[in-house]
Amino acid sequence: MCQSKHFIKIYWIGLKLIYNKSMESIEKRFKCPYCFQRISFILDTTVDGTQTYIEDCEVCCQPIEVTYDSQNGKIEFFDNQKVN
Repeated sequence: MCQSKHFIKIYWIGLKLIYNKSMESIEKRFKCPYCFQRISFILDTTVDGTQTYIEDCEVCCQPIEVTYDSQNGKIEFFDNQKVN
């Protein structure tokens, strides 16, 4: 096994490859606003401030609008809602 000074985690969510170098991202678990199943998204915490994006539920494939605020590598606020 190759030794490296950077620790990288790799996640497969649906068909997307998402990686995490050390503590640069956080897995957030929540209920889908459509099917109410527990799902998780990987949130990028490398940039401080509010971010909003749309990602499909991994269970029912409906679009979910995610808004979160990241400060110093921590999630300070998180919200998700149906896309109209």
